[in-house]
Amino acid sequence: MIRSMTGYGGAKGTVEGLSVTVELKSVNNRYLDIAVRMPRNFLFAEDAVKSTIQQHVSRGKLDVFVTIDSSQAEDTVLRVNEPLLRAYIDTLNALAVRYDLKNDMSLMSLMRFPDILSVEKAEADQDKIRSGLIELTQQALADYDQMREREGEKLRADVAEKLARIESLVTRVETAARRGTHHCRGCHFCRPCRRRRGDGAPAQPHCAAAPDA
Repeated sequence: MIRSMTGYGGAKGTVEGLSVTVELKSVNNRYLDIAVRMPRNFLFAEDAVKSTIQQHVSRGKLDVFVTIDSSQAEDTVLRVNEPLLRAYIDTLNALAVRYDLKNDMSLMSLMRFPDILSVEKAEADQDKIRSGLIELTQQALADYDQMREREGEKLRADVAEKLARIESLVTRVETAARRGTHHCRGCHFCRPCRRRRGDGAPAQPHCAAAPDA
């Protein structure tokens, strides 16, 4: 199967809540040259993306674009400091018993104490993100191969058409040679035309049929 050296492929999906798009574009090149463009904070997955492509493509200049949209991702986490919360509860219970106080603790009253709740940036699971990018890269490569095969089929058909025309011309030339046919369309100088006309005009060097055997 003929595959074109130029091609495009793409895949889109969700990885750990992130909207990810992987696109491949290639042009002809003697060696394999891969350039990956992706957000800086995801560069930990660059080698995995390159390795996936190297296992699939042997030559060509490939530009790889990895676009990651985190606008819809749940990238914040609300954490509870449970040891501190337990310490507050135990202390309040002890005070209520010791001083014979009404224990009116509630969830909302406990949440007012400092450092019980904290909002933190969610840590990305790099292994899962790397695996997701590899899978999307494989899908993009499959799409890329389909386009290369379509373009390769067009090239094959074009070459086959040209070969058929060449073969047709060769056949005509061979047939004419076997018949000894002169293909001049009636010039004034070549010997075959002069014989047909019966005159004695001299043959001209520029006439293809001038060297009469």
